[in-house]
Order: sequence, then structure tokens, then C-alpha cells
Amino acid sequence: MGGTDVVEFVTYPNNPDGARNLTLQYPHAHAAYDLVYYWPSYTSVDAQLDLPVAFFSLGKLAGFAGSHFGWAVVRDKALAQRLAAFIDQAGGQSVDSRARALALLRHINANSDAFFSDVKSKLSRRWAELASVLESGARKGRFTITNAAHEGLYAYIRCEQLDATHTCQDVFARAGLQVNGPGGPISGVTAPYVRLTLCNYDSAWQLALTRMRERL
Repeated sequence: MGGTDVVEFVTYPNNPDGARNLTLQYPHAHAAYDLVYYWPSYTSVDAQLDLPVAFFSLGKLAGFAGSHFGWAVVRDKALAQRLAAFIDQAGGQSVDSRARALALLRHINANSDAFFSDVKSKLSRRWAELASVLESGARKGRFTITNAAHEGLYAYIRCEQLDATHTCQDVFARAGLQVNGPGGPISGVTAPYVRLTLCNYDSAWQLALTRMRERL
């Protein structure tokens, strides 16, 4: 395995720890890069990437996950045509979904500086609030935010003091906190980790902070 019969998908930056690594595990594989988190609102966009296939999503860019609208930038013209034909055969995207996506992308393009800076500013405040809560009081030393940089939509948190019968997800669940996605071995990692989303409503975020302060 690992020859030209393999398509390897690489998420950049990685979800959920934010690591940046474009190296393939299978050097001879066909590479497809998931760049849905590679926006200046979520991370530092400090390089132009020359990639054969790169995927993007309106849901991750602007929170419109229900539109199920995405696009790809494909270097090879013949491959791009094959992908387009496949999408058409599969039914394609509805006209109203395309119209909403086009209107939204035009608006973002016309106001890109304000859009990206506003989102980044709000996320930066949330990262600071999360770090302040987890690193203070009875929680100090019990939880570690493992993201190399405190940025992006998700915090990858490790519980430091667990007994053999509980996972990190259990700890957060007992506090009334719903971690985003399955934690522990189901996600291919050991039990001390959870993924916590920072991209929810203001009221939900403040409630989460309150429960962390009072129950963790």
C-alpha cells in the first residue's frame, strides 16, 4: 500500500490540534488537501500553497454548514473536468444553494478585511477566556490546551489527572459540557483528550465558561 493506487487526504491546518504538516505518509500517493480551516480568521495565512488539489467549504468559512456548498482548486485541467462531470452526474448543487453561496461570497469578497478581522478578534478573545478558566483555581494543572497556537475553531484539551475508569470526555460530560465530536479512542487517540468547539453562540459560550468555572 502507498503506491499510485492511494489517495491521501491531508487536513491543513490539522483538526483539531492545529498542527501544520503537508508531508504525505505515502510519498507516491495522489494527494488531496483539505484547506477548509486555512483562512486568516482562523490561522496565520503566511504562505502561498502550490497544491495539486485543494478543497474549501462555505460552512467552515462563514458558518453556513447547512448549504453543503464547497469547491476545489485543481491544478490539472483534465482532472478538474472529470471532477466536474462526476458532480453533475451525482446531481450537483441546487440552484438556490448556489445563489445563496454566490451572494455570500460576493459580500465577503467586498468586505474581506472586516470579515476576517472580526472573526479572528472574537476567536482570540475566546481562546484567552478558555485559557484563563482552565489555568486558574482548582483546574490549574488538571487540564492542558495542547494546540501549538491558541487559534482556530477547536481546542484540543488533555485531562492530566484521570483514574483508570474515566475518560476526559466523562469529566466534561459530568460538568454538563458537550465536547464537539467523539473523544478518546473513538477518534484514534488515547482517552485523556477532548475537542471543544469555540464557534458557538455567545450565550452558549458564556454558559460553557460558567460551567467550567463551577463544575470542573
